[in-house]
Amino acid sequence: MLFGMSQRLSENLQAIGSRVGSARNILLFLDFDGTLVPIVPDPEKACLPRETRLVLEELTRRKRLRMVVISGRSLADLSARVDLPDIVLAGNHGLEIRGESVHFLEPTADRMRPKLAAQAEVFNRSLRHISGVQVENKGLTLSIHYRRVPADLQRRVVESVRDTVRGDDRYRLTEGKKVLEVRPYVDWHKGKAVHWIQSQMACPALPIYIGDDSTDEDAFYA
Repeated sequence: MLFGMSQRLSENLQAIGSRVGSARNILLFLDFDGTLVPIVPDPEKACLPRETRLVLEELTRRKRLRMVVISGRSLADLSARVDLPDIVLAGNHGLEIRGESVHFLEPTADRMRPKLAAQAEVFNRSLRHISGVQVENKGLTLSIHYRRVPADLQRRVVESVRDTVRGDDRYRLTEGKKVLEVRPYVDWHKGKAVHWIQSQMACPALPIYIGDDSTDEDAFYA
């Protein structure tokens, strides 16, 4: 049985539970910020709660389950915050993936590192007069965080970033929860990453994806 995106989870729990219970293998995809950890004003202070870590550790011991944590954070950042064995990690919205026997790095995005670093400096200069803005260079993508910006100035941040990248076909701009993401304009996103990871698995598995933001919609569709 297939469940459309418009159907409520709460109204289908019994049928979903039956599918999960009968699946020989499960591939569990988990978003990080807002899903595994609470969203905090300063993204540097996001920390995996102890109770959540214990649950993840228990899940890694389930032989029929393989777990993937997929995030807009860089792979290095994500690895430092999750730091659990036998988990596949996908950073920068799936542009970089690493796990036991799996490795992926999107080549076009990799070549654009110097251009993204230069673009980060452009944003630092253009937004320096607005307090609370954080421009984060994640190597393969940029994040402009404005959660700590005064409410009456947040629209100015969004419009400034949009104006800067408008018409530049090198970049794609997406919006999350009080964050703007500037990514290389490549045919890759969380949904493509989900399919790629599935293709690397030795056995077919029932995929489950849990996420909370608009950047997860590609993965839900996939």
